[in-house]
Amino acid sequence: MNIALELNLVVRRLRRSHGFSLVCIAMLTLGIALSVGMFSVVRGVLLGALPYPDGDLVVVVRAANPQQNMAPGALTPAEAMRLRADDRLFERFGFYSWGGLTVFDAERPREFTITIVSDGFFPTLATPPALGRWFDAADFEDASDAIVLSHGEWQRLFGGDPSAIGRAIETSDGTMRVVGVMPADFGSPLGEIGAFRPWRLSRLTADKPWFPHARFVEAIARRNPARGDAALAHGFDAALAEVRADFALPDDGWRLQITPMLDAIVGTTRPLLWSAFGLAVLVLLIACANVAVLVDARQVAGRHEQAVAQAIGASRARIYRGLLLEIAVLAVVAAALGCLLATLGVDALRELARDSLPRVDRIAVDGAVLAVAGLLALLLPFATALAGTLRVRAAPAQAIRSGGKGLLDGTQRVPRVLPTLSAALSTISLVAAVALLSSLWHLQRVDPGFHPAGIHGMLLYRGGEPEQRPAFTAAVLEQLRAIPGVDAVALSTDVPFAPHGRFQTDLQVRDRERPEPLQALLRRVSPDYLRLLQIPLRAGRGIDDGDRAGSEPVVVINQTLARQVFGEQSPLGQQIGLPLGQGERIYHRVVGVMADQRNTGLRTPPQAELLTPYLQQTYHGMTFLVRSAIADGIDAQMVDALWRVDPRQSVSELYGMQQAVDDELRATRFFVRTVGAFAVAALLLAAFGIYAVASLQQRQRITEFGLRLAIGARPWTLARQIIGGVLRTAALGIALGLLGGWAALRLLQPHLFGIDGGELAVVAVGVGAMLLAALLAGWLPARRASRTDPMQALRGD
Repeated sequence: MNIALELNLVVRRLRRSHGFSLVCIAMLTLGIALSVGMFSVVRGVLLGALPYPDGDLVVVVRAANPQQNMAPGALTPAEAMRLRADDRLFERFGFYSWGGLTVFDAERPREFTITIVSDGFFPTLATPPALGRWFDAADFEDASDAIVLSHGEWQRLFGGDPSAIGRAIETSDGTMRVVGVMPADFGSPLGEIGAFRPWRLSRLTADKPWFPHARFVEAIARRNPARGDAALAHGFDAALAEVRADFALPDDGWRLQITPMLDAIVGTTRPLLWSAFGLAVLVLLIACANVAVLVDARQVAGRHEQAVAQAIGASRARIYRGLLLEIAVLAVVAAALGCLLATLGVDALRELARDSLPRVDRIAVDGAVLAVAGLLALLLPFATALAGTLRVRAAPAQAIRSGGKGLLDGTQRVPRVLPTLSAALSTISLVAAVALLSSLWHLQRVDPGFHPAGIHGMLLYRGGEPEQRPAFTAAVLEQLRAIPGVDAVALSTDVPFAPHGRFQTDLQVRDRERPEPLQALLRRVSPDYLRLLQIPLRAGRGIDDGDRAGSEPVVVINQTLARQVFGEQSPLGQQIGLPLGQGERIYHRVVGVMADQRNTGLRTPPQAELLTPYLQQTYHGMTFLVRSAIADGIDAQMVDALWRVDPRQSVSELYGMQQAVDDELRATRFFVRTVGAFAVAALLLAAFGIYAVASLQQRQRITEFGLRLAIGARPWTLARQIIGGVLRTAALGIALGLLGGWAALRLLQPHLFGIDGGELAVVAVGVGAMLLAALLAGWLPARRASRTDPMQALRGD
């Protein structure tokens, strides 16, 4: 028969069985849409190449200290300069830091983020500028006015004019000269950057105490493919040993660590995203299993028609070809609808993932995603449905006499296997979803150690001479106090949960031979900082108005630092040396002990921290904080207060501290929503599969049930048999799913919070949800079985 004619007959049969067709298409469409949508996220975030030539060779170089249980972080200037001088370790090595720059190109000043880079930064990333040049050697030796603009900043400042090279821009650091423009697709390791400036390397000299101690230098490198990991690790150890020898430092456990840049960017989201994609595929598998059950049920119902067709000469191959064409048509229609649904929803998915995942702008349904969709749509449904289709092999005469029992014959195992598989897959997804939901619940109840509600921040960078900063900050604080509804104001160089301004350093107690084996967070604050954040003092006092330039250097430490450094001894009055000066360490007297805070995130325990008075040593980066019960318009009033002091000062960022805390939950919320949606879909589909099999078995046993009722059986015994079969199917699936559920918990363990020792409760909730769904799915067939009319059943037989 002509294939077109045969296809036309298949479409006509599916149109006549529109209920069967719509249900199959709906289930497959759901599974394909979820799988395609999640794969677009995986491809965009995890599989897309970095925007650099041979980007897989670009690595991030960090320092880690497993002995002190400290996560990888920044290098010291001494370590960075040592790696820069050794050309045997990497093909290229560069380091950088960040800052802000105010530009006066409009009626009001505007600030953008800049990266201050070493001479190896651009060669490491190996992306040539779209216009002009990189920095040359002279730019790194002396004070340079050279600046390289990002593509976006070039568009804003010059409207994309190619003649921008060599032109001047007025900034808070004086007149800058544009020497280059980077391409539009150039991605800085720090994210969105407005411009790049050269690092004045002559300032990184060994005579400054912070040079071998303070960790604030970020580094990148380009690996030499010929240099193996073992040789690289040996070179790292030798480089750090030389740094320690140069400065007579003890081996306190710090080691260099390299991470592929893509891994550093995506961080801990990689296993979570792959897990979420795996759960989406589980939904598709459950849908395929349900389609297999429905296909078999349809064959049972059409068994006489098939037998008659064989009796009048139709070959078995032709009948099977027609069945395969039916499945293929359903799969193609579902694939088209699933891809359309995923394409329409990708924008919403991208926005849902924004601020929760890196590289979200790369999430799209492209050719590769559609190719995967085709495989999922055609191979998986086709193969799964085929397993339920080709088992009906009765002879025509037998089929005409008995009507056949298909896969639902008691001698066959497939009807139990398919819903059992669905229950197992659904249990896995439920356990994962409940675990993530439990983590979110616990995270929301973590006490950060301060009260963020009602606190608003204004981050800015102040150029000019350091001697002018005290008068400027005092004037701005006074203007902020005058805003109606403001209860308290303060200043800090770093605030909790903010990635900018964070500074870590070591410390040395007077009369001790060596620095303490730890890195402490250091921030410079104004007197009202603790009161504004409502951080309680445990001993002594906080920073007060008398702590200013010329007075005795003082420091407030937190409980963690007091315990790690002084143990049971009182820290009050102790002298702590910090590498903040140009010569020897500056010793600060401990005047207070404050309560711990979780400044680096809700998941991380409190770490050693200390506060010094801002007026004793100012810093160009500063955040002004206000506490106010009035939220509307407070940001604009803060900016107006700043401009009353200096109308040429720009603002880098305005934010609410409560929002910063809430942002800590964004990634967890994203995965709770996505995995939760997959789990609900899997549960509904698994319940449908159990219902379908139970319903078909109930209908096939109508004669038996009618006869048993006629001879005195009680209706509830028939219902109990149906429910018992459902529970046996569900229990076997749950038992198999528990193994996968435990594996899922182990995979998710690094990303779970607050459920240590509570895995059994998580599993119990998932199992309970699956059992409840199975009972609800079997209730209607059981009810119909108990209400079977004996006379009608026997007459129908």
